[in-house]
Amino acid sequence: YKEFLVIARNSSFQFRGKTHDPAQVASMLGVQYVVEGSVRKIGNRVRVTVQLTDASSMAHIWGEHYDRELDDIFAIQDEITRMIAARLARQARTAIASRARVRPTNNMSAYESYLRALQLAAVYDTVLEAEPFLRQAVTLDPQFAAAHAMLSFVESIKYYWDYNNPGHLHSGLEIARTALGLDPDEAYGHLATGFAHLYLRQFRQAEISLDRAVALNPNDPFILSIRAIFLNHTDRPEQGLDEIAEAQRRDPYAVGWYDDFRGVLLTTAGRYREAAACYAKMATVTPWSLIRLIICHFELGEISQAQDVLAKVKAHYRGMSLDQIVDTEVDFYQDAGICGRYRAILDRVDKAQ
Repeated sequence: YKEFLVIARNSSFQFRGKTHDPAQVASMLGVQYVVEGSVRKIGNRVRVTVQLTDASSMAHIWGEHYDRELDDIFAIQDEITRMIAARLARQARTAIASRARVRPTNNMSAYESYLRALQLAAVYDTVLEAEPFLRQAVTLDPQFAAAHAMLSFVESIKYYWDYNNPGHLHSGLEIARTALGLDPDEAYGHLATGFAHLYLRQFRQAEISLDRAVALNPNDPFILSIRAIFLNHTDRPEQGLDEIAEAQRRDPYAVGWYDDFRGVLLTTAGRYREAAACYAKMATVTPWSLIRLIICHFELGEISQAQDVLAKVKAHYRGMSLDQIVDTEVDFYQDAGICGRYRAILDRVDKAQ
């Protein structure tokens, strides 16, 4: 919601099961208001307690507890959303209450599968593991627009792993059409559409879809991150870095994506030392970032390091020529000159071995 800076679940869940006072949590997350509580499931019933605190004054603004049937969980979510909106921002009430009335699914098993998928999709190393949970969710409830939308994105992003097989992009677009047919305001449906158009080099369509995704959910850090990559590929890396900074502001404890994306942007911007530092912090350096790390080492005059990284790239893409590797990981910039420069650098590093 535009009216609030809302911290992403991946960062807020860092505090789950730990003892922190609201002031400490607010300071660590950079927020003024803290919502805290608990959920206990007993058979087919849930007990939810929640309270809203102004961390700057430690004033207790609102609190409530609910004992309901499990099927009422969405009604509880709706009520909590409306109560927070009513107490924090008069101008936010209409927008938030309206969106809260959209019940994502009536099938709790589908919803549980969807939540599990969201957790997996948040981390680079496990994003593809989200697919079976999402397929289960849409099988259990074919009208579950949010699950179709997330599935469309996971299908599209498989393009990164399958040596850039464009079939994943076309399949992702088809699933996204299903999601948007069910709910035209489903942000991840627009995100997947924009992502697919970007890597199909349909830049104008990508921009329209990604801007729509951000307009629908400006607090989602991953949506902001993908638009940052769009800005990178259309030769606006400094704007993309601003977008990544905004994403990390909303998800300060996230793992897996931000250093990777920031490294790509910094490389395009010619800030090679900073880019190399980003890659050094990553537990798993992605193949596309290894390519850019070679560029960084070369531009910094570190030829032997560049050669070492190139050896890792060749081992990963065993059986592929250097031209095929470049086509796989670099050839999607709007400015063909960037790809040409990267190709020339990799060729020079290869011949220097």
